[in-house]
Amino acid sequence: MKKIITLLIVLISYHGQSQKQTTLPYEFGKVQPEEIQIRKFSKDTTANALVLYEHGNIEFKQSGSRNYFTNTVYRKIKILNEKGYDHATVKVFVYKSDSGDKETIQNIKAVTYNSPNKKTILTKEQIFTTSLDDKYDEVTFTFPNVKPGSVVEYQYEVKSEFFFNLVGWSFQSSIPKLHSEFHAVIPGFWIYNRHLNGSLRLSVNKADLKSNCFEIRGARANCEDLT
Repeated sequence: MKKIITLLIVLISYHGQSQKQTTLPYEFGKVQPEEIQIRKFSKDTTANALVLYEHGNIEFKQSGSRNYFTNTVYRKIKILNEKGYDHATVKVFVYKSDSGDKETIQNIKAVTYNSPNKKTILTKEQIFTTSLDDKYDEVTFTFPNVKPGSVVEYQYEVKSEFFFNLVGWSFQSSIPKLHSEFHAVIPGFWIYNRHLNGSLRLSVNKADLKSNCFEIRGARANCEDLT
């Protein structure tokens, strides 16, 4: 059963200025020996792959006079057998408008680990973009040198000025997840409806208020800090 946080746009307004960037709670580029040594998941021995850790982070920012938000996604997956190879291919959908403006995906990093000291890094030439239709492009990459027992780790950032297209987060999927975390800081100039689907409860589900965290043309707004 899936749990999805769905954020729907109700109101957008003006141009703004973001505050200090959030420090993300993980370090890219490291694998633990015990992660390499995993051979099966005891709680689900039929699993072909296992999400060791994943994190999503949404922030509102500004460049010059333009507002935008970034959605940073990080994920580390254990490939348990050959049937888990499908999870070594990543597909990201990016929105585009009729006017030619589009979301951009940037800062893609992906690494395959077959031992703590042996890693293979994804190159730019291994990243492909395909036009699906008049609304979406698909960015795809497949981890190199994947074997049963590999750990794959990736991160990317989607930059968007389409505030209605603030995506949600799936805490469960077709493979088990050991740790899944979503974080967003949303200024009060934008109003979204949050809805959590699924019967299971999250271990952390809170919203805090950050005072005067976002500025628009001299006007300041509080932010909802969601975890």
